[in-house]
Amino acid sequence: MKTEINIKNDTTFSDIAVTIVAVILFVFMTYLAGAAFFETTTISTHNASGELVVVMKDNIFLNIILSVIMLSFLYFFYRHRDDISLKRIETALLLFTLILGVVFIVSVKLCAPWYTDSYYVTSAAFKAAKGDIFALSQSNYFIRYPFQLGFVLYEEIFFRICMLCFPSIPEGYCCLALQGVNLLWLMLEYHALINLAGRLFLSVRVQKMTALLMFFCMPAVLSCTFIYGNIPAFSLGVTAIWMFVEFLEKKQLKNAIFCAIFLGMAVALKLNLLIFLVAICIVWIIDMLNNNFKIKSFLCLVLTVLCVLAVSKIPVKIYETRSGKDFGEGIPMIAWMAMGFSDGHAGPGWYKEDNTVTYFSKSGNDSKATAVNARRV
Repeated sequence: MKTEINIKNDTTFSDIAVTIVAVILFVFMTYLAGAAFFETTTISTHNASGELVVVMKDNIFLNIILSVIMLSFLYFFYRHRDDISLKRIETALLLFTLILGVVFIVSVKLCAPWYTDSYYVTSAAFKAAKGDIFALSQSNYFIRYPFQLGFVLYEEIFFRICMLCFPSIPEGYCCLALQGVNLLWLMLEYHALINLAGRLFLSVRVQKMTALLMFFCMPAVLSCTFIYGNIPAFSLGVTAIWMFVEFLEKKQLKNAIFCAIFLGMAVALKLNLLIFLVAICIVWIIDMLNNNFKIKSFLCLVLTVLCVLAVSKIPVKIYETRSGKDFGEGIPMIAWMAMGFSDGHAGPGWYKEDNTVTYFSKSGNDSKATAVNARRV
């Protein structure tokens, strides 16, 4: 009887928690959906910083028409969802993504300039692929952001492969090919998301709807021309979560190993993916508490954390060894937190260099001093 009461209490708590989260998400998404009808954004490059997100009025009537078409399409699919297999929907999605992405990349070609971070890392990677490590070691950019060396290594490996196959290939065409690789990463991410939806909701219908909604996710495909760590890192991160969920269900060691490897590479490419590690650790610990502590699960958790921390440091160590230069710790994370609590040039929390780049440079690239200063904000 006591066990039944505990189960009932746990279920009630879970229902309340889910309801609260659902209400918050509903309010938040309703606001965003309403705002999307009236406003849109673009990135302006006609300013001193090289890029700036500009909010402007959108065509509400065109948005309403497109929304009606999309909802009609979704309703038609919902009525006939049992007649179409998940495999066919996913295959159609991946082919559609591939064709649309290739057409967009080829249409943009080399006309899309690379600014700021994307330019610095890509230029350094191409020079490193040609054996010019001096240019990388002399750049203050990597003293400030040593974590970017993970993506530099990724690009350098790709550029070296391109140069090996086509010795006289120009840098621009290497970058064009790299955009195509972004497209392949996106397709892997879609596949992982569909499988993850199936594991979380135990519903083929949810998987079908997830795949169908991705047909309308144009920004993801158009972002493939952006040469940066976002797409490959998120693809690896989502795949890591998929493997983690597989591990929770089957408790197979191989899934934990795949989770650790994929997440380690994701963090190496994009340090922001540490938030994925935090989320996985929280769920992992809760799972161990709810299902009796098991040494195997605990060791897999430790393995994942150590793998992520180790892999994320490898690119820095590689370039420090090759260049003979100590890149240091860079601008500390707390400085970026301080920036988020400040008013930037385009609004609260916007990019601002006062407590990050500016203070870091004035302190003689001292990470500790920069962190102390950031805590005062």
